[in-house]
Amino acid sequence: FILAMHKMESQEILSEPHFRSRPHKVYEVGRLSKRECIHYIEETFGALGLIEVKESLSRKYIHTLYKHSRGNFRRLKKIIYHLLLILHTAHIQNRKKFQKVSKCLLTMAVIDGGLLDA
Repeated sequence: FILAMHKMESQEILSEPHFRSRPHKVYEVGRLSKRECIHYIEETFGALGLIEVKESLSRKYIHTLYKHSRGNFRRLKKIIYHLLLILHTAHIQNRKKFQKVSKCLLTMAVIDGGLLDA
């Protein structure tokens, strides 16, 4: 079995009698590198067929994403999710100004994801 969880959760779960008697190995995964972040973004948008969005994410915007996520995979996914929600809403409401990735949109996604106080 492979279990993926937070460090604190794993310590609690592995201290339970059921797991204590079983052999186990714990691997701690660190932060994403900027290169891994870029690869994930390119693969995600490519798989979703969002080539236009992928191409509009210049290195400057990827740096902003990386800075706000602090290399944390969950944070990165959360920002991307909120960015896609904002882009989708802008498209539905025909808001031309917000239909392309910008620093403003990235900041809104970070705020919307609860990762930055406004």
